[in-house]
Amino acid sequence: MAGIEPNMLDGYVSGRRSIITVEGKQYLVQYYQREHENEYTVSEYANNAINGVCELYCNGMLAQSWKERNGQKEGSVFIYDHGVLKYEVQWVDLFREGDLRCFENTVNGMRLIVVDRRTGVVVYRGEYDNRRLMQRSGKGYEFHAETGSVLSYGVYKDDSLFQVLQEFDRDGKMTVYATEEGVSNLAVHARCPLFYGGYIYDESSDSYMLHGTVYELDKKSGVAVTKGYWERGIKFSQVELCRRGDADDRPKSTLREIIAKEMQKVVVVKSYKELLDISSGISSLVIASYSCNEEDIMVLSFEGYQRLTRLHIGSNNFKNTYKLTIANCPELLDIEIGTRCFCKQAKGQQFSSRDAAFSLSNCRSLVSMVVGCFSFVDYIHCDLASLGSPS
Repeated sequence: MAGIEPNMLDGYVSGRRSIITVEGKQYLVQYYQREHENEYTVSEYANNAINGVCELYCNGMLAQSWKERNGQKEGSVFIYDHGVLKYEVQWVDLFREGDLRCFENTVNGMRLIVVDRRTGVVVYRGEYDNRRLMQRSGKGYEFHAETGSVLSYGVYKDDSLFQVLQEFDRDGKMTVYATEEGVSNLAVHARCPLFYGGYIYDESSDSYMLHGTVYELDKKSGVAVTKGYWERGIKFSQVELCRRGDADDRPKSTLREIIAKEMQKVVVVKSYKELLDISSGISSLVIASYSCNEEDIMVLSFEGYQRLTRLHIGSNNFKNTYKLTIANCPELLDIEIGTRCFCKQAKGQQFSSRDAAFSLSNCRSLVSMVVGCFSFVDYIHCDLASLGSPS
């Protein structure tokens, strides 16, 4: 985490100091000795203590800025590199468990970065919801926790990946996916690649561009239709490719095309009434955020949905529901539950029932399950049985 953690002035040997008064306000100037003789701090000073803004300078260039109250650090610390703002870190986050989250000044403005404390490697860089929650929201990059190599670029919601836009493999190739607004493509069958090939990083725009040999694919069939040469995101030439063999006994379309309409059917519900009216034959179900919070929705069950492949429950839903059952859904691949679901919203509230329970069983195709922060926080029991190999 070199460069991200603030300078705590450990090992600094204090030299002379002086108090300067400007328009009735006092400022403490502290100089240092030996290897730090080119550095000094200027701090707002009141009531015989540091109270207000503090700034560290090195060779006259701002290196760090923070606030103190009665000599105690508070709020954020701003870290500079030769006068250029690089990072903003909250003091309290430095001592919390888990990944370190802070803000980085990039060519596109301030971005949230998430650092793996174990390796010191940045594992996320991108947009965020607000400065207080520091949650991943919007577009961002994910990096390998050991090597720092880029893994994917996508859209995040409620601090979790929602859509994959670009994916990078070990062979130095990038896949670019087509997406539909509001529809997740995390399930492997839901991904529709548009391009596959070489790429190059453009620092000025903080983006990865197609570069070199690139194949264009038909998003419905997954079959390459052209092979082209690209330079920094611009196509210069291409040749058409043969899409199918000459065998007469093969279908004109790929099997993926044939089943695509059924696989990609998405039902979005915004109320419990709409949820009750859905067909058991749906393949993808999305429950919009901030819905289904009526007091009489105490028990919820998804059982026997034979063709359901994806279940996505948005954030802040089912706050009065203390029993959730998902069972006997043989094709279910992906479950995603947002933040603050199946829990009381108001501070200090909790379910009166001590039997609050979540049960998931007989979903043998399940490969992924994501649960957001604070969901099920009031639940006592969790039963999982006869599943696939969920991550």
